[in-house]
Amino acid sequence: HKILDGTLHFIYSHPFDDGSYYLKTKDGLNFEKVKFDLNDISYLYNDFDNNVYLLSQHAFSYYKITKKGDDIVENKIPFPLTFMFKDQNLEVFGINKDIQSNTLDVRDLKYHKKYQIEYPTYLSLMNYDDKYIYLSNDVIDQEKSVIRIISRENGEEVKTIEISSTATDLVFYKDKVVAVTDHFLHFIDKNTFDVMDVSYPLSSAVGEGDKAISINNKLYVSYNNKGKVSILTLDEKYKWENTINLDINYGSGKFIDHQFFVLEQYELSEDAGGKLSVYDITEDKVTSIFLPKQDRKVQDFVLTKNN
Repeated sequence: HKILDGTLHFIYSHPFDDGSYYLKTKDGLNFEKVKFDLNDISYLYNDFDNNVYLLSQHAFSYYKITKKGDDIVENKIPFPLTFMFKDQNLEVFGINKDIQSNTLDVRDLKYHKKYQIEYPTYLSLMNYDDKYIYLSNDVIDQEKSVIRIISRENGEEVKTIEISSTATDLVFYKDKVVAVTDHFLHFIDKNTFDVMDVSYPLSSAVGEGDKAISINNKLYVSYNNKGKVSILTLDEKYKWENTINLDINYGSGKFIDHQFFVLEQYELSEDAGGKLSVYDITEDKVTSIFLPKQDRKVQDFVLTKNN
């Protein structure tokens, strides 16, 4: 049952009723549980220093769990967050100001810069390298999705690239940034910003792409294939190599190192609180953890590594 060298964290919450449960486990069998007097916690986030945060898309606060794991520290904010990102030298918040505009709030310690940029709603996710911040922005009133590329050196946008639909992931593959969308991978050259589009090997009527990771010069993409998980492999010549179809219901998924984690939410009437399935790419093996039942549905999970 040892999934990885680390701790899995889960949050169970209800949109309106107070009482959210924070559970953590090192082995998938024994869980520690703490109840927090909060509602509407839909996401967990873990930063570079293994801090875990409780996030809500509607609340005017976010919460940091203490290192002991038995209490929370509230951080009040003027508007709800769309995402947060904290690395050693870069902090970025997406702020949901109103239905027309979102604010990108950046604190860049490497370049000694602190700034805000207003964008049309909605800012969904980001990634970064030494030179640029890559930001996914759904311009809802124009029904289009773009990737905005912002120079870290001067805090100004240098390029806007329109993509086919909402980016569900932004990852790096060789010298490119990859925006994962429902039906395409958009490869953006980090030097020229030229774009190459690659469609999936499965019919778009079957499902959609979701997350991606680069391992040993190959790009692995998780695909929601008629409600089940498929893992697609792209080789270094940008050709599809193979498809692995797994008997796992597609839920909330994320790649961590060489493993793909999928959280399946169960109805409250079922015997368990949910299931976390882990597919190991290198071993071609699936492990599952059944989560303890609570009177709330499980919403999200993160894995923190042992230092």
